Amino acid sequence: MDEHPEWFKFEVGLDNPAEATFKTLWRRLRDGEVDEGLIWDAYVDNLQWVMDEVKTLKSNLDGTCIITADHANAMGEWWCYGHQSTAPLKAMKRVPWIPFEAADEGIYEPSVTVEDDRVGDEKIQERLRDLGYV
Repeated sequence: MDEHPEWFKFEVGLDNPAEATFKTLWRRLRDGEVDEGLIWDAYVDNLQWVMDEVKTLKSNLDGTCIITADHANAMGEWWCYGHQSTAPLKAMKRVPWIPFEAADEGIYEPSVTVEDDRVGDEKIQERLRDLGYV
């Protein structure tokens, strides 16, 4: 069963650059087809998923840790919706940075084993390309 809410579903992405057959969430907000409250609910859902993982990390790492993200999205400020890198909005220029202290309590043991943790230049470029950086 798919646990992701409707707003999370994508049909087109960096690995499939074909023209989308749907309007993005941001265009739907701009055109009044979706309520701003739905988007805030989506942000809360996403933050809860992340904080559940941070809770696990906090009790299984030692030292100072940082929670961060790359940017926010506009919700109509300066007529911008989503993330438009040229817009002079602080929310899209500031990088959130929240430090916290962690102490390994030894209560979690990952079940994933790494066979080969070496990553070549080609794989690094592929990952950067998938993220939209190259």
